[in-house]
Formats: sequence, structure tokens, C-alpha cells
Amino acid sequence: MDVIFHANSCYSDEVIMTVCTKCLLDKPQESFFWERRRNRYTTACKACRNAAVVAWAKKNRARANETVHRAYAKKIGKHPDECRGKKYTPEEWKARERARAKRKYDSNKGWYLAYFQDRYRKNKKRIRAINDRWRSKNPDKVKAAARRRYRANPAQAVANLATRKARKMRAQPLWLTAVQKAQIREMYDVAKAKSMQTGIRHDVDHIFPLVNGEFCGLHVPWNLQVLSEGENRKKSTYFPIEFSHMRFDEMR
Repeated sequence: MDVIFHANSCYSDEVIMTVCTKCLLDKPQESFFWERRRNRYTTACKACRNAAVVAWAKKNRARANETVHRAYAKKIGKHPDECRGKKYTPEEWKARERARAKRKYDSNKGWYLAYFQDRYRKNKKRIRAINDRWRSKNPDKVKAAARRRYRANPAQAVANLATRKARKMRAQPLWLTAVQKAQIREMYDVAKAKSMQTGIRHDVDHIFPLVNGEFCGLHVPWNLQVLSEGENRKKSTYFPIEFSHMRFDEMR
């Protein structure tokens, strides 16, 4: 066993072991704690002692928490019973942690969005597979979440549904920019605002309808207009009157 003499020790016969008694590895003096009471280095290295402390704390969680609490009370100069906080039930503790996580997310929302978008791009297939499995196992939760989203923002939900329908029909071009997509969502907000102001339901209508026997319109901002529910039903799937002179059979 390798040993060295401690040059700064007041005892000439004191030796410091450089081999840890736990992991049996030869390590420098900086890897050991200095025991001031015994005036020597510990026989176990810092890593082994820290691992032992963590293992003990896991087995004796209540005693470890009490030790930390007493140390905190001593630090602030109070009796341990005076600075005890409220005892939370498991449900209250979970709600408290969710609120803390929400505050943390709201204060760093930009960073979190960029992080999750980057992670999704790198693991797109795996994340989609995980989400699909979860949806198939929890259909009731999926429906409940959809209802909550609709109640929170019905205009946005209708816009998303219309966009999904247009994509299935291949009626929305892939070259639409983010600004143009935002303009589409804004049209549904305008329809909701008019419905609330007038008391008459308003819908977003396609000037050139997506479903027609002669042609198919596009789900783009310049092909959208806000009409009342009666006007929208009256228009149905016909194209505008001002374009009635066009003969689509000659354009095929």
C-alpha cells in the first residue's frame, strides 16, 4: 500500500494514505477530505463518501430531512418547531410543483419553445410514435383535451379543423408563409368578433369553394371572406356571380 508523509503535519510519524479504502484506487490528496478534529485526511475518497451519504439519505429520508431542517433552523437562529412549514398532502404537493413548473416555464417561454422545437426536429419519428401510442391508449383524455382547447379558443379550433380538412384535400399550398397562415387564422377571429357584435353567427367562406364539380379553390388568405350563416348557406358551393361568365369546361 502506497503511503506518503504529510509535510505540514506537526507529527513526524503521521502518514497519509493515497489509496482509498472503499474503491481501492490510488488517488492524490485533493481527492480526500481533511478531518480537522482528527488532524488527518479521511481514509475514503470524496466520491466514495458522497455516494455513501446519498445512499444513507435515500434509506433514511425522514431522518435526513429532519437533519437538514434542524441545520436550517440553527442557521436562521430559530427553534426547529418555529420554522416548520405546512405539511402538504400528495395531491397538494403535486399541485404546488405544477404551479412552480408553470411559473418557471412562463419566465423562460422563449427558451423552452426553441428547445422543444429543436428536440422534435431531431427525434421526429420517435416522438410521433410515442404520441400515437399514447393517444391510442387514452382516447378519453384526447377527447377531453380537445374539448378544453375548443372552449378556450373556439375560433382557433375551427381554423385548425379547416386547415386540416384543406390539407387532406390538397387545397392548401405548401409554399404559404407564416404570415399568410397567420392571416388565415385572423379571418376566423374576425368571424367570431362579428358574431359577438351582431348576435348573428358568421362563418369564414371560400370565395372559390373547395368542393365544386368544375374546379377546386385554395385555402389561402385571398380566397377567404366572412359571411353571415344565412349568406354562407345561400352561396353554398357555387362560385361568385361576377365570375359566372367563365366557362371552366373550356379550361380543362
